[in-house]
Amino acid sequence: MREVPFTVYCDEEMMWCQAPVRQHFWSVCAANGLPHVVLTTEIIRAVMGNYEMAEQFRKDAAVAGVKFVDAHAPFGPREDLGVDGDGRNEMLARTRLAIEIAALFGVETITFHIGHIRPEYGYLTKEQLVVNACETLHELLPVAERCGIIIAVENIWFPGCLAGDVVKIVQQLNSPYVGACFDAGHANLMEHGVLHEESDASAAWGGKANVPWSDKTLETLLPYLVSTHLHDNDGQRDRHLLPGSGNAAWERIVPMLKRAPRLRVIQSETSPMLARASYARVAEVYTRLLGLDNGMVRMAD
Repeated sequence: MREVPFTVYCDEEMMWCQAPVRQHFWSVCAANGLPHVVLTTEIIRAVMGNYEMAEQFRKDAAVAGVKFVDAHAPFGPREDLGVDGDGRNEMLARTRLAIEIAALFGVETITFHIGHIRPEYGYLTKEQLVVNACETLHELLPVAERCGIIIAVENIWFPGCLAGDVVKIVQQLNSPYVGACFDAGHANLMEHGVLHEESDASAAWGGKANVPWSDKTLETLLPYLVSTHLHDNDGQRDRHLLPGSGNAAWERIVPMLKRAPRLRVIQSETSPMLARASYARVAEVYTRLLGLDNGMVRMAD
């Protein structure tokens, strides 16, 4: 019977606190049966700014009794893998460094955002963003291979990073060091955003009538999944709530996830701060949902 680790996201504001505060929060996670944590965007950014912080974060995790298992690379207009033009060299340098930093913490996967269509990318088509992302990943592959880290491409709700786009990118790279990350909250925006006159997806696509609504994100990504981000919403906003607090179809999602052949990690991307939930509550909800045993998920035969 194969098992994969379940990791817990800690609100990124915590990473700028003093070391005893981080140690406290992580020790609370461990005490509640959540010994695996996410190497977050803010931790990576902190190490980019001060390399000595890597040792401090590793020490804090060891004191608390937790282990880093997966990572989320910095994201935004400067780091999106679809960046073109003058910012491309900076983006490549920062993404290479993110992978190198993840390797310092011994993680197995690092997730990247790809293909946001924002004002910064107004001159790029959806198709060009995908092409740019593939070219970027070709350049990142040698770093990932050397570090032994799998790059996970995440579904979002913008044109250029829906499930079909992610699959196209992963298939073109055709490497064991590139896979997909299923984000349940983002998928729910593309499924249930249709229930709202205004939603994150509608805004991204320039109007509700333009959105290619779909309830098949997980089915499309399943053969390529190496990581997952689990959280909930009502389809209107990306709220990062606890499962059951929105309308994501967990009774359908969980059995499918447990059959994903390449899956290496299942992450809670619930924000305890936004969800107003203690780590004990996070542990309770995900243990019931996934059948956790000391932070591990048993996969289906």
